[in-house]
Amino acid sequence: MKIVEVKQRNQNTIDELVILWEASVRATHTFLTESEILRIKEYVPEALVAIKDLFIYQDEKDKVLGFMGVQDGCLEMLFISPKARGMGIGRQLLEYGIANCGVNTLTVNEQNPQAVGFYEHMGFRVYKRSEMDEQGGPYPLLYMRLDEKTGCIICGAPLRYLDKDQEMECFICHKKQSSRVECVNGHFVCDECHMHGVDKIMEICLAETSVSPVFILEKLMDESFCHMHGPEHHIMVGASLLTAYKNAGGDIELKDALLEMYRRGKDIPGGICGYWGACGAGISAGIFVSIVTGSNPLAEREWSLSNRMTSLALNTISENGGPRCCKRNSYIAVTEGVRFAEEQLGVKMQMDKPVCSRFEDNQQCRGHRCLYFPK
Repeated sequence: MKIVEVKQRNQNTIDELVILWEASVRATHTFLTESEILRIKEYVPEALVAIKDLFIYQDEKDKVLGFMGVQDGCLEMLFISPKARGMGIGRQLLEYGIANCGVNTLTVNEQNPQAVGFYEHMGFRVYKRSEMDEQGGPYPLLYMRLDEKTGCIICGAPLRYLDKDQEMECFICHKKQSSRVECVNGHFVCDECHMHGVDKIMEICLAETSVSPVFILEKLMDESFCHMHGPEHHIMVGASLLTAYKNAGGDIELKDALLEMYRRGKDIPGGICGYWGACGAGISAGIFVSIVTGSNPLAEREWSLSNRMTSLALNTISENGGPRCCKRNSYIAVTEGVRFAEEQLGVKMQMDKPVCSRFEDNQQCRGHRCLYFPK
């Protein structure tokens, strides 16, 4: 499998791509009439010749399974053979276009919801809509651009999750370590750099008087050190619970407890929700209970309570399904922590219902399927 740039656009190549285009359109553009497909088909050869950058995806026998056309950072064409759909070819081509051609805008038919969902999954967001297509036909178009609020904190490109650990060099501090996460442009940021500024949690929490861990968590999420997703949430969940617990009458030395939360939470790697099967936000809630009860490996009731807290948080997180969202999972972990503290520890914190205000920043937002999506 390989991606090849088409520089010599001879008639045989153009004919082959037109055949693939038609097969793809018939499989996906079911809203088009037969006459419309044939009308548009007349313009395809000319477009294939004129497009600035044209790439094909070939199998091991050099059979073309898909192609992509890019013009000055705009994705103009992306078509996959119906026989090759579901193989990740569209994703690979688009990732290649983002990394090598600076793709950051595209146009898609609104009546092709599969394509719209795919581009949203890849980090594109609608910024404009037209009632008619570019030829004046009754086919609304959505204009989308790459959302740089999430993804890579260096360039904004989508993240790529690998099957195996690889040695990577942090783009910021140049420290080398094993990881499975980089952006499609090859940028890797270590957890330590990703959480730069997270020590401000101590300052905020020690000055806080609220008994609502959701309120405190929202405050922390507003800080510049907190990204849409990242291991900083593994500290923030427990810190929010510890602070509200203390303010609600819990018998702890808050400064010492927060320092311990920081030490333990920063050792929970990013991405373990998918690779280890244990979300760091849920673990952070368990650390909260471990700290307030003074648990250790030889404790009895305290050991049991800490593990039960973690399991309750992880169970609710898993029931709500993927893909991961550090905001959603943090809300769940904190909510379960409030309930658990009252039932098992006798300390009643304020139970607020979170309402997400950051869904537009999440490339993989589940929308109305999320507990905290605005109604």
